[in-house]
Amino acid sequence: MTSISKQEITMLQLKYLACAHLGGALLHSVLLTTVTGKDSWIIAFFGAISYLPFIFVNSKLAENHPQKSLFGIHDTVYGKTVGRALSFLYVIFYVSMTAVNLLEAADFVFGIMLPNTPKIVIVIFFVICCAYTVSKGIEPLAAVSTLIVFLFGSVILLNTVVALITHSDFKRIMPIMQLPLKNYLHGTLLALSMPYGESFFVMMLLPNIKDGSSIKKVFFTTTLVSMSTIFALHLKETFTLGRMVKIFSHPVFEAVKLVEFGDDLTRIEIFFAIAMLSMILMKTSVLMYICLSGFAHIIDSDNYQPYTNVFGAFLVVFSMTVIRQSIDFIYWGINVIPILYIFFQLALPLVTLLVDMFKKQRNKKPKTV
Repeated sequence: MTSISKQEITMLQLKYLACAHLGGALLHSVLLTTVTGKDSWIIAFFGAISYLPFIFVNSKLAENHPQKSLFGIHDTVYGKTVGRALSFLYVIFYVSMTAVNLLEAADFVFGIMLPNTPKIVIVIFFVICCAYTVSKGIEPLAAVSTLIVFLFGSVILLNTVVALITHSDFKRIMPIMQLPLKNYLHGTLLALSMPYGESFFVMMLLPNIKDGSSIKKVFFTTTLVSMSTIFALHLKETFTLGRMVKIFSHPVFEAVKLVEFGDDLTRIEIFFAIAMLSMILMKTSVLMYICLSGFAHIIDSDNYQPYTNVFGAFLVVFSMTVIRQSIDFIYWGINVIPILYIFFQLALPLVTLLVDMFKKQRNKKPKTV
């Protein structure tokens, strides 16, 4: 069994892993189109610009506490008792988001590929795959992320170019910015929290990075890739579907279905679905790793593997009972989940940095006799 501290990944692998993780957040695109409709492509820029200050917050925290995860930073800044309590809240947050992500993935598979398969079967299959992957550690996840990003990036690029050439109509994009201002502010908050804010998971993997490159580059790279991907996909949705983007549960996929290569090669959306599922599996695996490594830190253990199967079983029960029965995905995804993301991934890190800077400044003051 490999301990958490002995698992190493390169900075390049971390960039690919972060891009793959954020690619799995594209299922959230329906939330953005629900709020901003055919103007969602504009929000890609607003969200990215809004996230820039938080890149410096996260980077500064990482630079002040090298080779420490966010859980270790909490112990240093707040002390062991308060730090572990705060880390426990983060574990609860990520457990809940893992369960939500599992159900989103199950809904995608159920609605697009396997409409006659019970959702619990899909959830169990996902959990088994992710639990097996996580049991091998973060190194294999980071290694395969390069292939996943290349696959998904190629599918997106090819499909977007073909869709824009064959099915685009510039009239569908006009007029722009006709919605109330509150819609664009709400959409910016959505994009800020999902997907841009989700790159915060990088803070949990800092002890595993074996080279000393700046973590700031990872955040900038993933933000740029996310912005380009969101812009391209939502622009394609608008050019191909127009105002109809708001009536589909998966507008990204519906736009993909329009693309055909002649009479012989049709239904190529299956390639997009496979790439999408690969991203979702990657993201869910990373979330499970964060939950397990955070739990291991709280109990002063350097090995989470004995708890992997138990946690997987818990996720199945938790997602299919508590989460499934308690939330309306569209309502919660638009009004509640972004608040949680902003609180845990943007606001609390800023507070932690301010407390850390205050303590360091106070320690620098000369003591008077």
